[in-house]
Amino acid sequence: MQRKIRRAEREALSCEDRRSAELLSQFYQLMVISRRRQQLPPQPLDWFRNLIDCLGGQRNISVASKDDQPIAAIMTLQLRDVLTYKYGCSDHRFHRCGGVQLLLWKAIEEAISMGLREFEMGRSDLDNPGLITFKDRWAAKRSRLIYWAFPARSATQWGWKLNAAKKIFSHAPTTCPTLVGNLLYKHVG
Repeated sequence: MQRKIRRAEREALSCEDRRSAELLSQFYQLMVISRRRQQLPPQPLDWFRNLIDCLGGQRNISVASKDDQPIAAIMTLQLRDVLTYKYGCSDHRFHRCGGVQLLLWKAIEEAISMGLREFEMGRSDLDNPGLITFKDRWAAKRSRLIYWAFPARSATQWGWKLNAAKKIFSHAPTTCPTLVGNLLYKHVG
């Protein structure tokens, strides 16, 4: 992580950290790119607008840019003395620049300067080893979360449907997963 942060500094990445519609738009464009890479529909833009409306000053969006082009973004949420890394997204063409790592490091520094007690890296699905490894490299402490659903659902209930949807999303035009996300997120979760 230290090498990536130093790389980001050598690449002269600029970081913006404010609350504006323009920054939300940049964050969302990067979220759509990331979710497409993950073969998943993005949450609707209204999802994030609602977070902003409901949480006000308890949330923050940070965007890293290279030569005025947004390349990485994170959203953090604060509750009492804990800052949580909730969403991260990036343009994969610029991963070598270390944008997400730089933004996380700056968020940690900000949390320390605000006197916060903890920086929470958020949850990771067990079937996402890449994200788990990324968080492990920050020396994040793992804890297991157990979810209960009523009525109980089979773990394989979504298996083939999810795999088929991922194949479709990976080849569909950019607007297709976004439209599906707008429909799905009203009914899922």
